[in-house]
Amino acid sequence: FLSQRNPMDYACSLAGWMQQYPPSMYLSGAYKIYEWNADLVQECLSALTPDNMFVMVSSPTFGEGDSCTEEEPWYGTKYRTMDCDDETWKKWKSVRHEDYPALQLPQINDMIATDFGLVQDASDDKTFPKDKPQCIYQDDNLRLWYKPDNVFDMPKVNIMYSFSSGQGPFSPDAAVAGHVYAELVNELCNEFSYLASMAGLHCDVGVAAAGLEVHVSGYSHKAHVLLERLVDTMMQLSEDESSTKLDPELFDRILFKIEQLYQSFLVAQPYQHAIYGGDLVLEQDKYTIFDKLNVLKRITLEEVTTFAKGFWKHCRLEALIHGNVSAQHAYDITSMVWKKTHRSQPKSAEAVITRAALDKRIIDLSNGTSLVGSPSSFLYRFSGFNEANTNSCVSIILQMGPLDLATNAKLAFVNHLVREPAFNQLRTEEQLGYIVHNSVKTSGDHIKGLLFLIQSDSFGPIHVENRIETFLEGFRQRIVSMSDEDFQANVNSVVASFLEKNKNLGEESSKYWHVILNKTYQFERLQKIASHVKELNKSQVLRFFDKYVAANAECRHKLCVQVVAKQHEEDVATQEEEEKTSDVVRIKNPADFKRSMPLFAMPPKAEVQMVDFGIKMV
Repeated sequence: FLSQRNPMDYACSLAGWMQQYPPSMYLSGAYKIYEWNADLVQECLSALTPDNMFVMVSSPTFGEGDSCTEEEPWYGTKYRTMDCDDETWKKWKSVRHEDYPALQLPQINDMIATDFGLVQDASDDKTFPKDKPQCIYQDDNLRLWYKPDNVFDMPKVNIMYSFSSGQGPFSPDAAVAGHVYAELVNELCNEFSYLASMAGLHCDVGVAAAGLEVHVSGYSHKAHVLLERLVDTMMQLSEDESSTKLDPELFDRILFKIEQLYQSFLVAQPYQHAIYGGDLVLEQDKYTIFDKLNVLKRITLEEVTTFAKGFWKHCRLEALIHGNVSAQHAYDITSMVWKKTHRSQPKSAEAVITRAALDKRIIDLSNGTSLVGSPSSFLYRFSGFNEANTNSCVSIILQMGPLDLATNAKLAFVNHLVREPAFNQLRTEEQLGYIVHNSVKTSGDHIKGLLFLIQSDSFGPIHVENRIETFLEGFRQRIVSMSDEDFQANVNSVVASFLEKNKNLGEESSKYWHVILNKTYQFERLQKIASHVKELNKSQVLRFFDKYVAANAECRHKLCVQVVAKQHEEDVATQEEEEKTSDVVRIKNPADFKRSMPLFAMPPKAEVQMVDFGIKMV
């Protein structure tokens, strides 16, 4: 039942196994037990005695009298080896089980699958599509998508739930409270999630843009057992008395963990800060990391539980169940989840949810100038968060807005054409920086753009931005001079990337889940874009380039984010006077900037057709 893995990861693992197993067992040695030998197990258990014990104690510092007297030769680490004193040795050898009643062998793991048979349900129906799930239930508050595993035929399932709520993470306080709540749930789940992992099951609760997401994956036979325990844990933490029952040390540990996560971001690579800066400017409900740190310093457990109660009261549910389960079972476990999360309104069709989750709205840069239909350019520049990092970074986003499938195809193709020449010229020849990257940028769920990013130690951000623009100026001629054979080879490469088959069940589920979360429900979108790419010709690509990418393109709306390292601040300061005479709009405070800018309209609500699978409603 081993799923196909990434080839690079698999090759690395295989190289390690070749050191441990004979050639005949290179592929299977890490997974199979060829012969059961109870005597070997007993021999291992018999060796678990104080005579065979080695204890290692590590610490940044040791008390007086415990100084390390030896030094290992590789890293110069101080260490000391010593025998236990007679009293401790005697105590360890005379330990009786009765003296430690809390020390017990684990209970029987009831999440170990014993049924690995494939469900004979819709997967037997040749008419069930192999490339998209079907909606098998929906009402105003709940929508359930289902697809049997009719591709890989594995006894596994992926269960994905998105809880969206008008009480979701739409302010710094709510975002931090949601993060703390999710981390607390994951921590409390450790009590049974370890046993689940030993049974090939995995679970996770995380914060998402509209609320919370719950994922359960693994062998299908007992996946619902893990899911039910996870949901019970979530709901127990949202009860009034949870704030008095929870260990204060656990809460403090979670706060410290999240603070370390936020602080780690501040010392991360500048290219991550540049991407963050772009999102901070373009996303209406994006808050700064400093806002979150300030909230984290004063948040209380009572505030977290209050957030959780309000969240569950106003949440709706969208679900995907994909794998070796029947449609009825998919409905049953989703109905169970709804009843547990909405105890006062156990029937989703009759529930009254008064607050809708807010949509992800994106700033429209096309109206940033007084002349409608003219190019616009914006600059957001800030000092690097980590003064010790000598790298600056430039991120250029050419925002294009919501695009139809045919224009999406042109964007994907231009991004593909740019990648190799940009890397070759800007990194290999000009050696601007080690990180040179371009990709299609999606802001929110549907606003498209083209992203260029360079992180440089040797050059300041203004010089790097100019070199990117110079490259783009000359790139049009590359397209013009491209031979028909090269053009068609690039078309074939892009088409192949869109039509690449999924390697495993998880990869297939992730693609469906992404489409469900952006609420387009266009599960065949990649195939349709590929069909448009097949029809592209050079003149169409040039028209797209001239409309969106060229320096004077009528629909060129540029956001440049510059993260300035301390070593480049002086160079930037000397050139800022020249910038004051340009048409570039300087963004000093993203929050103030967003107040003055229009937003893109949300796309029309997609209609979803429910497929009747004869489910018995309860």
